[in-house]
Amino acid sequence: MLNPKAYVIILLMFTQFAGAGPFDLLGQVALITAVFTINNFLAFVLWTLAGDRLGSLFRGKSSAHMLNAGFAAVLVGVALWMLLN
Repeated sequence: MLNPKAYVIILLMFTQFAGAGPFDLLGQVALITAVFTINNFLAFVLWTLAGDRLGSLFRGKSSAHMLNAGFAAVLVGVALWMLLN
């Protein structure tokens, strides 16, 4: 409810695709809503499964330490890149 990007995406989808195609307005709204619902469901399921799998890989102390060191290296790299540009 508090994600303004979602409202912008939904508004853009309806302004781009409503009025196009062989369906009446109610059919178009139903189609766009169905596509969004199926897309979000699949994305959330895949995101949850991938997060669970990755979480199981980094539950140990040594693997969590390696992950944090990797994140730190990426953060330092981005900071240096921003500093040099």
